[in-house]
Amino acid sequence: MRDVLQRGIRSLVVFCPPGIIIGVLAAITITMTMTTTIGVGTGGFVLPAPVLAEPSMGQFLIPSRYFEETGHNVGGPFLAFYESHEAIFGAPITEVLEEQGVLVQYFQYGRLEMPLQSSAQVRITPLGSLLMRHRSGEPAFARHEAGPAEVSTYFPSTGHNLSHAFRPFWQRHGGHPVFGAPISEAFIEPDTPEVPRSTVQYFEHARLHYRLDHPGAPPAIWLGPLGADYAQQQGVSPQALAPSRPLVILGTATMDFGSSPSYARNIRLAARQFERLKISPGEEVSFLAVVGELSPRTGYVEGGGIVNGRIGQVIAGGICYLSTAIYRAVLEVGLEVTERHSHSLAVPGFTDPPNMDSAVFMHDGRGYENPYDVDLRWRNTTPDSLLLTTEIVTRQLTVSIWGYRNDHDYDHDHDQATAPDDDNPEAGAGHHSR
Repeated sequence: MRDVLQRGIRSLVVFCPPGIIIGVLAAITITMTMTTTIGVGTGGFVLPAPVLAEPSMGQFLIPSRYFEETGHNVGGPFLAFYESHEAIFGAPITEVLEEQGVLVQYFQYGRLEMPLQSSAQVRITPLGSLLMRHRSGEPAFARHEAGPAEVSTYFPSTGHNLSHAFRPFWQRHGGHPVFGAPISEAFIEPDTPEVPRSTVQYFEHARLHYRLDHPGAPPAIWLGPLGADYAQQQGVSPQALAPSRPLVILGTATMDFGSSPSYARNIRLAARQFERLKISPGEEVSFLAVVGELSPRTGYVEGGGIVNGRIGQVIAGGICYLSTAIYRAVLEVGLEVTERHSHSLAVPGFTDPPNMDSAVFMHDGRGYENPYDVDLRWRNTTPDSLLLTTEIVTRQLTVSIWGYRNDHDYDHDHDQATAPDDDNPEAGAGHHSR
C-alpha cells in the first residue's frame, strides 16, 4: 500500500447524503490517460536477464486481457497499443518485465517497451536491427541503389528498397511506424529447422516471409518470430516465459450517489486517494489512513451526513458511498474485514442489501487513531498483491479490486462488523465540521 503516513492522515466526520446512510461500494475501476505512440529506431536494448516487474501492476497494467493460447496478460498502455496492431505482434509470450528501468513485454513477433517514467510512451523495440547487426556485411544488408519507382519504394535512411508483395503488406498493416524501414533487400533465406526456405526481408522492427506455394497461387506472407528469437538471445528465464494466471476483477461494487454536486465533488476527491492503490499480501488497509485530510483546505465541501442522530450538513459529506463500495467489493473477494461499523440510521440506498454499509468518522479531523474514530479496515488475505481502482461516470461510483485469479476460494467468514448502537460516535460528527 502507498505509504499513507507520509501523506498525512487527518480529518473528518461521518459523511452521508441526506436520506442515505454513509457508505461505499467496493470496486475501483481506474480511469487512466494512456498516450501511446510508436517510437522508431532507438528503443532497443541488449540487457541482462530481465526480471518480472510485478510492481508495475500498480502503475498501469489494467484493464487487462488474458491470452489463453500462451497464458499471459497484456494490460494498460501496452494493451491499448497492441489491440490496434494485434496481427503484427502475435500473442504475448511473457508478462511485463523490467530491464534496466524499462518495462518491456515480449510477443511472438515483436516486443513493446516503455520507460518507467510516468510520462513515458509505448514504443516498438527495433528487433530487426538488433538481431541483424552481425549480418551488416552480407550483400543483402549492404546499402543498395534505388530500384524502379513504379514497383518499389526506396528508403535513403537505410539504403534499401521495398517492393513486390512485401510493399502492399507493409502499407496495409501500419507501414513505417509499425515495421520501420527495410534494413535488407528481399532475398532467399536457406532452410532451417525452424523456418522453411522462403524469400525474406528484414525491417527495423520485423521480418517478413514470402512464398508461392505453386504457380498462380496468391503469395503467402507471414511474420518471423523475432520476439521469441530476441527473448532467447536475451536469456529470458523459463519462469518469465511460463504461463501466468489471468489478471481479473476479483470484486466490484457500484453505487448511485444521486445528483448532488457536493456529493460528487467529495466522492471524487476521496476516490482519487484509492486509485491504483496496491495492497501487498497480508497488508491491512485503513480507509481513514488512505483518504487523508478531509477539510476545506483539501477541497472538501459540506454535504449530507449524520449529525446527532439526524441528517445534517458536514464537511466531506457523502464519502461513505466510497467506504461502502469498498466494503462490498472486499466482501466479494472474500478478504478479512478487521473493522466495520454500520450507520446509526437506516437510510435508503445503504440498506439494500441490509447490513452491507460502512460508516466512517474522524473525531477531531487531525488524526485517524482517536479512540472515537470509526474506520473501515480490511486485510489482503490472498497470496498475491491486489490493486484497487475507482471510476465515476455521471452519478455512479464503481470500485474494483484487481488480482490474479486463483484456483482456490478464499474464506468468506472474516467480517467482524460491529452493530449500530446509540453510542456510535457518528452521531456527534457534525460538531467537528469546519
